Amino acid sequence: MKELIFPDSEKAAKKVTVEGWVSRNGKFYGNDEYIARYDGSTTRHCEKCGKPTREKYFLLCDECRLVKDTETYLSYPEVDWDGETVLYSERVDSFFYDPYDVFDATLCYELTVEDLRLVVCEPEYYRTIDPYEFYYTEDDSTLPKEIVEAFEVLNDAIDKCKEPASWIPTKKRVSVDSIKGFFKNYENE
Repeated sequence: MKELIFPDSEKAAKKVTVEGWVSRNGKFYGNDEYIARYDGSTTRHCEKCGKPTREKYFLLCDECRLVKDTETYLSYPEVDWDGETVLYSERVDSFFYDPYDVFDATLCYELTVEDLRLVVCEPEYYRTIDPYEFYYTEDDSTLPKEIVEAFEVLNDAIDKCKEPASWIPTKKRVSVDSIKGFFKNYENE
């Protein structure tokens, strides 16, 4: 038979002393000093230069991040801009649809064209829809004929649509000279 132990029994529980690390936020982490200190911190030292980072989850300070991001950008192959393809600025996280937008951004952000770190974008087009992936029937039977035909009409319209749904930045940096050529036209207007 199972031993009967009541809440007021000496066998039910005993008092112990627990030792460990508690973060500034009041969370207990046992023997994990590193995690307790991380939880209680607001910043860390930059891995490159030792200066404080903006947030504790950043490994680099703003200056070192800018240098690293610029080095990465300069490693991209350079292409000329046609003046029509959508551009994206990695620096200010914005899309630009014409030369005027780029010119205005240099004024608005007080940055040079080089500082914007512009890349060309590729179009992302609408995709057709497979009705059998869109709808699941309980018995794996075929869909009603009217629904399949409606999807065929929709997919035909999607195939004929040449307008992009969105734009995706590439890893191709834009030649600064090709952009500045468009600025001359803008400044003369």
